[in-house]
Amino acid sequence: RRRRFVGPEPRDIGIFNLDNRHLFTHELMDDYTSVYTSSETPFVAYATVMRRRYEADTESNIPFVSEDAFRSAWFAYVDLQDFSGDMQCPRCGPRPEAVIWDGVSAGFNQKQCLPSIRPPIISDDDAPVRPNGYIGKQQVIPDANLRRDLRRLVKRGKMHVKDRDDEGGDDGDDYQGMEQMLNKSDATIKDELERIQLIPDVHLRLSRINGGLGSLFNQYFGQPCATAPPKPYQDLFFQVSVRMYCMVKFQ
Repeated sequence: RRRRFVGPEPRDIGIFNLDNRHLFTHELMDDYTSVYTSSETPFVAYATVMRRRYEADTESNIPFVSEDAFRSAWFAYVDLQDFSGDMQCPRCGPRPEAVIWDGVSAGFNQKQCLPSIRPPIISDDDAPVRPNGYIGKQQVIPDANLRRDLRRLVKRGKMHVKDRDDEGGDDGDDYQGMEQMLNKSDATIKDELERIQLIPDVHLRLSRINGGLGSLFNQYFGQPCATAPPKPYQDLFFQVSVRMYCMVKFQ
């Protein structure tokens, strides 16, 4: 706790003298009182806001005090305030039987204070016991291999096989460039053929999980063509093929 020394009392000019070294305006102290009584504003948050305001003010070369210093000053200031009767109910008096804050009861009525009242953290002997264990296999598609094959088909959209002439290239005598072009085309064709061969198997395995899901896959991904399926269907099948848990209901 900070030491306090006898010094001048500048309250007539709106200054609160904490310890003859730290002076605070009544306007600042009253502002925090108004802020914290109208919203949840801790000392750290208020001091941080005031510190940023001081830094934004180019004319101020003195930084704002720390939250600890401000907390000590505010409590010392409030200790001098007269709040008697300010929050007292005219009907219930200074000690009401029940106090309600923001619609939440902060206490029990006297007629409810019976020996049977127990803290809510104590469990009853007859309380049901529910396991908290991990529940696995919550994916839409439990088979990891099927999810992998489905992602391979969905990520590339519709299957289409390009002819080597579609790859373009130089018509000159650069044999090395032509060889690279042909090798790239062969790899592309091989990849497309492997993906096309996956379609019947993926369709069959999806149909075993859900007939509607298999039919939808066969409609938009089943036949190789040059156009990609609509993006909503691509997103749907990509979501059901990921490892994360999904909540999808199929009719």
